[in-house]
Amino acid sequence: MHNDAVDKISHCDDPVVALLALDCEQHRLVSKPLDKTMWLSHMTSDALYDEHWLLAYEANVKGWLPSSSGVDHVANDPNFSFLKTNGVNFYNTALAAPPASAPVPLPTLPTVSVQKGSISQ
Repeated sequence: MHNDAVDKISHCDDPVVALLALDCEQHRLVSKPLDKTMWLSHMTSDALYDEHWLLAYEANVKGWLPSSSGVDHVANDPNFSFLKTNGVNFYNTALAAPPASAPVPLPTLPTVSVQKGSISQ
């Protein structure tokens, strides 16, 4: 992932995008470290019960982001600690396709040529 893409993704407040980006960073598929400032703000007990619950839970369980308070917010929650203790994952990295070993080429557009007043592809 190139620098510009890393910057844009780092400012996306979507939990699924954040998890995918953190997974890419773990696999060294990013050109520079992600700016995790926004995502770190969701590493709280309250976030376990809002639209960022998946990030607040999975990033903790995977060890990708620390709890904002310094105290494990997942382990301290009676509902989510049960899931963590029993190894429940919603984002399973074992099911992912292996990262490409070489850069994936960008798609190309078909060439258009003009011959005797007509367009052919």
